[in-house]
Amino acid sequence: AYDWVIDGQGSPTTARLAWLSGARVRAGWAVRVWSRMYTHVVPRSGLAKVYVVRERQRFLEMLGVPIGEPRTRLVVTADELRAAGTALREAGVPEGVAKVALVLSVSEPIREWPAERFAELAHALSTEGVAPVMLENPGDAAKLQRFRKVAPDVPVVRVFDLRLMMATIGSCGVLVSGDTGPAHVATALGIPRVTLYGPTDPVQWNPLLPTTPVLVDPGVTVMRARERRQHVQHPGLVGIPVEGVLQEVRRLLAARNDSSSAVTHLPIPASR
Repeated sequence: AYDWVIDGQGSPTTARLAWLSGARVRAGWAVRVWSRMYTHVVPRSGLAKVYVVRERQRFLEMLGVPIGEPRTRLVVTADELRAAGTALREAGVPEGVAKVALVLSVSEPIREWPAERFAELAHALSTEGVAPVMLENPGDAAKLQRFRKVAPDVPVVRVFDLRLMMATIGSCGVLVSGDTGPAHVATALGIPRVTLYGPTDPVQWNPLLPTTPVLVDPGVTVMRARERRQHVQHPGLVGIPVEGVLQEVRRLLAARNDSSSAVTHLPIPASR
C-alpha cells in the first residue's frame, strides 16, 4: 500500500519487489532490463563519483522533493545510552576517561585491517590514558582470538544487538574501523571516526568531513565488488601503519576536548 518506492539497491530482486508493490511511483537506477519495472529512472553511469548519500538524493530531486545538505542522522534513547554504559562497565571499561571504539568486522578480507594492528593501536591508546573498547560483532570470533593474543586485557563488548551497538558507539569519543556499516552509524550519531580504505572509494563512502578522516592503503587499488570477491585470502590493509591511525585518533580526541559522549538522543515513550 505504498504510494512511492525508491529502490537504491537496483538488483533484479529489489526491482521486482518494487514492481510487485503496485506503487504509483517506482524510482530506481537505469540499469539493464529490470529498470523497466520502474516508473522513474536515474542514470548511474557517466557521472562523477559523489558521496553515496548525495547520490541517493538524486532520486528525490527527480521526484521534485526539496533537499538540503547530504547528511545522515540517527538517535538513541537515554535508556539505550544507560544500557550501553552498563555494558561498558561490566566489560571493565574505566569511567571518566576518553573511550575509543574499535571494530574488526568488514564484509571482505581485502578490506580488513589486521587484528594484530588493532591490538597494537589498543596498547598505544592505553599507554596514553585512553580506554580502547573492542566491539564484538557476529562473525568476529577468529579475528577476536588473534586480537586477544596480542591484547588480552582490552575490554570487549558484544554488540550483536543493533541498538546496543549504536548506543555503545555513541558512548565513545571516536570509532576506528574499516569501511563498514558501524562507520556510517558513527557519522549519523555525530561521533568522529577514523576509517581505513583500500578497495573501496572514500569519495563515495565518506562524507570527507574534518571528523571523518580517511586513511588509504597505498598498495590496494579501488576495485569493483566482483573483483574484490576474488581476493578471499587477501592479507588486508597492511599498508596502513598504526602510528598514522593513532595520530588521527589523537587529533579527533583533542578536537572534542571532552571524554563524554556528544551523541544526540531522544527520550522515546515506552508506549511507542
